[in-house]
Amino acid sequence: MTLRLTRPLQQAGIKVLQGNDCMDIHPEYVSQADAVVIQRDFSANLEMYEQILSRAHAEQKPVIYEIDDQLFELPEDHIDYPTHYYSPALFAMLRTVIEADLVTTSTDSLKEYLLPFNPHIEVIPNYLDDRLWALRSPGQLSPASGDSQNPVVIGYMGTNTHQPDLVSIAPVLGRLLDHYGDRLRMRFWGTEPPEPLRSRPQVEWHAIQMHSYAEFAAYFSQQSCDIFVAPLIDSPFNHCKSSIKFLEYSALGIPGVYSHTVPYQVVRDGENGYLAGTEQEWEHHLVELIESPELRSRMGLVALKTVQSQWLLSQNAMRWATAYQSALTRAKDAQFNQLRQGYLDVFVAVANQVRGWQNHIFNQLIERDQKIKFLQDSSLAQQEQIVNLQTKATAQEAYLQHIAQSRGWKLLETARRLKRMIFR
Repeated sequence: MTLRLTRPLQQAGIKVLQGNDCMDIHPEYVSQADAVVIQRDFSANLEMYEQILSRAHAEQKPVIYEIDDQLFELPEDHIDYPTHYYSPALFAMLRTVIEADLVTTSTDSLKEYLLPFNPHIEVIPNYLDDRLWALRSPGQLSPASGDSQNPVVIGYMGTNTHQPDLVSIAPVLGRLLDHYGDRLRMRFWGTEPPEPLRSRPQVEWHAIQMHSYAEFAAYFSQQSCDIFVAPLIDSPFNHCKSSIKFLEYSALGIPGVYSHTVPYQVVRDGENGYLAGTEQEWEHHLVELIESPELRSRMGLVALKTVQSQWLLSQNAMRWATAYQSALTRAKDAQFNQLRQGYLDVFVAVANQVRGWQNHIFNQLIERDQKIKFLQDSSLAQQEQIVNLQTKATAQEAYLQHIAQSRGWKLLETARRLKRMIFR
């Protein structure tokens, strides 16, 4: 939200009235706004979404949908795929794409994917917020000599979603560690290193627990290494990713090796970074950078200048204002609204049936869990009764043994035997 909405809009001079704070949602804020922005999977909260949509339509306020990830077709190796985190929201999200007066995305690839559902899609790339990031020239760092006292450090920063990407270059990183030994270090921020590297003494991992993007930017601006890597598996999902990692790496004046795939078209191979498509290219480019402090310094400086000249938010924030202004006009376009309403009605009917089915399954699961708990509670109660009876039986048996061994009982038994002998 910070990267794609609040910071860009504030710098564009647009006042942001946040209509939700976790579970606290305010549909009445629509009346106080000129436009409504819905982000990612918010519309999964169908009741609140429809209230907001109805108010916006009634007051002819444009609805803008912001999405910067290809969440509709997650690859099977994505961390959220097995958990089905986004699955319940997908119909609602696609409905929002169709209903929105404007859809904003961060890449051309994501625009092409969504274009069949809405002709009004604006690509607004991710930019580096230079009011959060402290840009640092390569001269502020002392170049590593590459010996055991001052080893070269290869760094990576990313979330757990990028673990498959890191695994793809793990063999290369392992070979470099074998070759250079104590002259090379690897530093990971965020996601853990791939399994084959975790036990290596030259590898360090820094878990990141940040509450905001601003906090992360302040922290990462102070980190250091000599070379960055940005592996990204070449897939339709990753084609929709942005070049944000190049911007964040280059803001530190540090050169990087990037996967030769769509998001890193900003990289001019050999000038402001290296592009690698095979293991051999990865290894070759990393060796070049490890061996040459001069190359690292020169390439890091060009990368920094690329960001400064083209990719600073302060120079591009007005793109949000321009895009949102077009949505203000479109919200009142009766012909456009009538054109999309026909197939939208069918889609909403299907989506509602699917939502009803999901609720039915959910209620069945709740009912099943309640029955299991009842049986477990009943079984537990029965087990407690059995334990109580066993305890009582044990106590009674001990009491009887105590009586049988007492002097009084033995005298009584002797008297009974004498009586049987007398009257025999």
